[in-house]
Amino acid sequence: MENGGSFFRQQERSSSGSTLPSQQANNNGPVPNFDENIKMPITNVTKISGEVIPDNGKVSDGAKELLQESATEFITFVTSKAKERSQSKCRKIMNVEDVLWAMDKLGFDDYAVPLATFLERSRRLEGDSFTRRKRPNI
Repeated sequence: MENGGSFFRQQERSSSGSTLPSQQANNNGPVPNFDENIKMPITNVTKISGEVIPDNGKVSDGAKELLQESATEFITFVTSKAKERSQSKCRKIMNVEDVLWAMDKLGFDDYAVPLATFLERSRRLEGDSFTRRKRPNI
């Protein structure tokens, strides 16, 4: 990820220190503990959209910005719900089960179920590769 490994980036600011007008966050309601000047990098949006668009297709700058804002809002929405769960269980660190729980509770169960299946398979394969690398002491 760019900017020190962060998935999100700080928006550019004008010389006066205020957020540039084209980058103002939308005011559809408050999101707890979220800096509205942070967005998913546009390069990530471009790369992801480029993988699903045909070779002769193009994505306009406006569409990229909309995808960027939508992805950021989705990630923030799910993360804030997952954070609530981890805090209710007196944990400081949110885990993948918190995220899957949040997706289910927020109505994204169509995505949470396949993700849970993928996670289970991934953990199983990871465990298999770990045991194959481990050699018995003779």
